[in-house]
Amino acid sequence: MSGYNSYDMLTLYVRSGFDGKKYGACPFSQRVFMVLMMKASRSNIQFIVATVPTGRPPDEFKKHGLRNLPAIIYKNDAHDTVEEIMDYIEIKFPSPLLQSDNILAEAATRDFFSKFCFFIKAVSRDSSALEHSLAKLDSFLSRLPSSFLCGDTLSHLDCEILPKLHHLRVAAGVLKGFSICNKYSGIWRYLHSGYNSPIFMKSCPPDQEIVLHWADRPDTPSISQEDHSMLTRETPRFSFDVPAMAIPVTIE
Repeated sequence: MSGYNSYDMLTLYVRSGFDGKKYGACPFSQRVFMVLMMKASRSNIQFIVATVPTGRPPDEFKKHGLRNLPAIIYKNDAHDTVEEIMDYIEIKFPSPLLQSDNILAEAATRDFFSKFCFFIKAVSRDSSALEHSLAKLDSFLSRLPSSFLCGDTLSHLDCEILPKLHHLRVAAGVLKGFSICNKYSGIWRYLHSGYNSPIFMKSCPPDQEIVLHWADRPDTPSISQEDHSMLTRETPRFSFDVPAMAIPVTIE
């Protein structure tokens, strides 16, 4: 590329997958990845995604004092907490504007992921709290007159919520036998919008990586060595389907 200078390239560091090389499954990393892709589509930002194997941080991490993933390095600036990363990107690359102030959307989406984490870690042994939070979310989404939380285009809030909701769908299904109810048509309509977004699809890890991301944690249900090995050998699979009864309709 004419005029290319690696110093002007932003690097997003994310946790690698099970093979130590490929893009791994982390909803927080996907959130940043989605935001950067949206910014790059309408501004002069250039970025690359670098995977970091567990326990083997690159030399750049030591140089900049980074400890967490995801992390970004741009010129002499470095950040490794998600909210700092979001604020930095918005300040450095303000176009397009992705911030939103939809208080109702923020309230409706606030607690389902923590309930999912409690459930999958067996802190909560039944799914009633998770079901309650999903019912609350579905009630809000069912009344939403737009494809996404703050309009018909992705916002910062969507980049946070869609990866978390997809992780819930995939990981809870495999590790806990839990499925999002077909009757939650608002949730499925929202997921359908995400699954049809190139930004979400290109940044989304395969199902196998999502399952292993949660199964390999010490506080979540483990899977057999045979199942673990099988997941690492399978062709990447993506659950981008929705129940037939939940296919969205056009809202006038």
